[in-house]
Amino acid sequence: MFRKAQLKDLDLIEDIAKSAIAFLKDHGIDQWNNGYPNKEVFLEDIKLERGFLLDDIAYVAIILDGDPNYLKINGAWHQDAEYAALHRTMVKSALTNKGNGKRLFLSAEDHVKKMGYDYIRIDTHKDNFIMRHLLEKLDYKLCGTITLAYDKSKREAYDKLL
Repeated sequence: MFRKAQLKDLDLIEDIAKSAIAFLKDHGIDQWNNGYPNKEVFLEDIKLERGFLLDDIAYVAIILDGDPNYLKINGAWHQDAEYAALHRTMVKSALTNKGNGKRLFLSAEDHVKKMGYDYIRIDTHKDNFIMRHLLEKLDYKLCGTITLAYDKSKREAYDKLL
């Protein structure tokens, strides 16, 4: 079941994050190794009602008010329209190869459509080959590279018209 995260879910979300971060590290992916995302980020997601859980094994933040990191892109977005941004997509590491990432994305896309949006943007680390493969499999299109404001790191940016 895809549902809005609540304050009582904070420990669960942190466990999912720890598992996902360990998975990235184990696969040599230099993403989320600097204390982000953390409890404060998840609390903000819950407070702003943008954090979602799938079957208590996966988490995503759906941001509907734009992303300042997406204002400048080395490349071009495929649409110039209102969008939902997906961030902090994560699945418990033991469950990543069982179709749960795909289920998380499809659930998030369905929710985005219900909210009246038909366009999604997302970014990921260039070395996160697992996420990049999943995005391409789900028809997300590579648009270029963005730079994150908080640490100046580069991310591969994708979008999808639903």
